[in-house]
Amino acid sequence: MSDSEQIKCGAPRCEEVIEDGYEQYSNILDVVICDGCYTSDTEHASAITKFSPDGSVERIILGDLVAIGEYGDPVDASSWKREWRASSAWRGHYDTIFVSGWTEVEEDLLLWGERTEGQDLGVKIQTACEEGTLPCEVSVIADPTSNLFAQGISFWVRDADAMTFAVWVKGDAAYAGATSR
Repeated sequence: MSDSEQIKCGAPRCEEVIEDGYEQYSNILDVVICDGCYTSDTEHASAITKFSPDGSVERIILGDLVAIGEYGDPVDASSWKREWRASSAWRGHYDTIFVSGWTEVEEDLLLWGERTEGQDLGVKIQTACEEGTLPCEVSVIADPTSNLFAQGISFWVRDADAMTFAVWVKGDAAYAGATSR
């Protein structure tokens, strides 16, 4: 293969020459990327889990380069915006949000070895989904941080379901604050 026929990785800051048969596809950037960039992106991706009242669960991995479903199928990433939020030169966290149509109703930080309210809410949502008692569709987004022992977690519902979710979580106390928080 001559230099003019070489395929270079299209990921930002990578110009790795890709051996034939070892290329991956970035469905977010619409370019061919190397295996290393694909692996790194999927290993540092945000995880989105959609729980439905009918008991179905959909899992999506959203990175900077690829968005894939549970079985590796490409997923349209236009519903979300994912950004790195730096807290110092080498620390920070990802923040993934829905672009429109969804409201963030809770957020928390999952800490290794600690029990958190976010963890308890996640268990409640999963159990209700399995039992068929979940009142509305809920998306849980887990975002990586620079701290290996921490992960951000946020809970999202469709805009029209925000109060339904708040009442399900907090009961009548939700009416006092008009939010689930």
